[in-house]
Amino acid sequence: MATHAGYSPVRSEDLATREAAITATVSPVSGSNDSTKSKKCCCIGFGPLTVLILVLVIVFLLGVCLGFYVRESQVGRPDLNEVCKNYKRDDDWDNYQFGTFHETLVYSIRGENMTEFVDKFGIEEPASSSEFERELADEIAQQFNKYKFDSVDVVEYDIVITSADPQRPNRLEVLYHNGTQKQSIALTARNTNSNNRTRNGRSDPSEWTHPFVAFSPSGQVEGHLVYGHYGQVTDFQVLQASNVEVKGKIVLLRLGKIPVANKIKNVEAHGGKGVLLYWEPWDAENSLIDGYSRSYIPYASAAMFSTELPLYWTPSIVCQTVSADHARMLFSLLASDVKRVEAPSHWSGSVAKSYYLGAPTVENTNTSSSVSNIRVSVFNIPSSKKIKNIISTIQGRDEPDRYIIVGAPRAALPGQPQDVVASSSLLIQLANSFHHVHARHQWRPSRGVKLISWGGSEFSNMGLIQYLKSHLFHVEKKAVAYFDLSQLTVGDNFIESQAPPGLSHLITSDMNSVPDPKTGEFFNVVSADNSNGADPYNGDNCESARHLLLHTVGLQTVKVQYKSAPGVQNSVLRMLKEDQSHHFKYHKTVAHVLVKVLLDMIDGHALPINILRAAHHIHEVVLNTSEVIDDCSDSEEEFAHALELSEDLIKAAEIFHEIEHLMIEKMDSVKVRIMNDAKMHFDRLFIVQENGFLQNILYPTQQDGSIAVATELCALGEATEIWNATASFEEKLSEALRKVLSSLNISA
Repeated sequence: MATHAGYSPVRSEDLATREAAITATVSPVSGSNDSTKSKKCCCIGFGPLTVLILVLVIVFLLGVCLGFYVRESQVGRPDLNEVCKNYKRDDDWDNYQFGTFHETLVYSIRGENMTEFVDKFGIEEPASSSEFERELADEIAQQFNKYKFDSVDVVEYDIVITSADPQRPNRLEVLYHNGTQKQSIALTARNTNSNNRTRNGRSDPSEWTHPFVAFSPSGQVEGHLVYGHYGQVTDFQVLQASNVEVKGKIVLLRLGKIPVANKIKNVEAHGGKGVLLYWEPWDAENSLIDGYSRSYIPYASAAMFSTELPLYWTPSIVCQTVSADHARMLFSLLASDVKRVEAPSHWSGSVAKSYYLGAPTVENTNTSSSVSNIRVSVFNIPSSKKIKNIISTIQGRDEPDRYIIVGAPRAALPGQPQDVVASSSLLIQLANSFHHVHARHQWRPSRGVKLISWGGSEFSNMGLIQYLKSHLFHVEKKAVAYFDLSQLTVGDNFIESQAPPGLSHLITSDMNSVPDPKTGEFFNVVSADNSNGADPYNGDNCESARHLLLHTVGLQTVKVQYKSAPGVQNSVLRMLKEDQSHHFKYHKTVAHVLVKVLLDMIDGHALPINILRAAHHIHEVVLNTSEVIDDCSDSEEEFAHALELSEDLIKAAEIFHEIEHLMIEKMDSVKVRIMNDAKMHFDRLFIVQENGFLQNILYPTQQDGSIAVATELCALGEATEIWNATASFEEKLSEALRKVLSSLNISA
């Protein structure tokens, strides 16, 4: 049987020869069949292979051309680009898996880590440029670099401060009317037996030997005494209305309510030549002064950030702190003048039996009838200091130009603890937690975070002032909020937040997802405000970093604290010692709440700031303020325009709220970002200029929910029967409300 192993073209003259050869080789042996079958299976002709390769090449080239054509056809087609982007964005929005990462990060903050850190560094508070502060700074920088996320920067600044001469304490003298000395007091610290105090076995710099006001110039002034309450603008208007002249006088002021620098600048503006500062017991308690007594002479600092100056503002007149006992002696001096003017009732305190402003100015002269003068001698000497800000930066994934600042002080004034060591430990643990979650899961927050250890904190937050000088534009335009880690626990009874009203719902929710350290059960917080209904910013420490950021750039600030029960003294050092024996369970709880709020703000497309809630809060504040003014002025017209604008603000916020929800549902990231910008700048539109300083006109508020200045305006009006200051304040408030309305309307 003849078989063909395959087809192959041959010449015609060879055909006969080939057929003969094939016939000759045919055999009945079965092996020949197997051989030819094998040949049939294994041999492929050259022609089909060539055709196959040609077809494949043509298909490939057609695919390349088609892909190129499709890509080119999409260039300049925003509708197609938007579809693709929306699809990707929809995938991102619908598949967030941050819950697990967030929980991992939150519960990486552990009490035992804080215990280890505090055991290493102790519970005392360091002073800038001390051995202790340098050790703490080196540790923070080392740990930040160990847990480096994107970048770590150590930024140094050279500043010049003035401080007490360790060999020559500042003095207060009382003189008879003929100039002879009646009493001389050396203003020295308690229990000072050596030139240098020590903390944790480490020596402090010699400038901390005697109490002083940092940045006060040296000099000697002599003159009559005037009592000026807290040194607010309205206080000087009351003095003027009472015919008590400040020009050429030495002014006695209470510490608290407004920063020391503001007080002194107001004295300068009215021609005063010197300032004495003291703590009333009630103010000292609210400001968490450690170990306060009537013989305690505090330390203070008097520099202030200013947009009008190349560096920062410092006093040009002498300033010095005195004790409550010294203040009582000075009030008795004022009381001895038969022509004395009694102070308004709300200016009184508990230091003296009676409070007087001083003697009235004698008509047609610039002198008073005071029987005695006082002399203040300040021997402060200048010294150069190098302060450091240590900054760990975590860039945002989706919005690298938006970030939240988390800050902790690294030094404190003697007797005014800030919980420096525990706060620094939390800052390091945050860096560690972010680094750990990123390394393990490649997670990165949507917005950035800056973890900052502030240098020079006791010198009017000088590290922060220098940072603002260098980065003011970026902070104003790009910073979302500030989280304050100082004084985390001052009691063990309840947890309280100080934050803008637009964040109260978020903080409440996050508080209720954290176990109570005393019971182990979840908190059941009804409102993020404290139990007595005080405003979120009420009682804020006027010398704090958050106060500076709120009033200078309008940055929304967040603080959470564990506090004592009403009637029980809050204390940083007492709670630090107590919590140390409980593995820092109260510190840990506060830290967990803060970190949860932080994570909610740095992840997600829409900032969790409720503008509608904020608008309702502002309306209530304006309403309460108008009621206070109406009660004391008997005028129903006061604040009518501001009230109307605050009602319009609620309507605008409702529209804003609805549009925001619509944009979120549509997943329109561009428009959501525009609305985020409006939320970020909401508080900043309430910043006004006041005697050369910036001030958020809404704060501080009082227990009744009114703006605190309302009480001062009432006192001024009652003393003068002139209500121009009230009208001026109402106009400033109305102008701020108009700006906010315009911003919301434009955004919407």
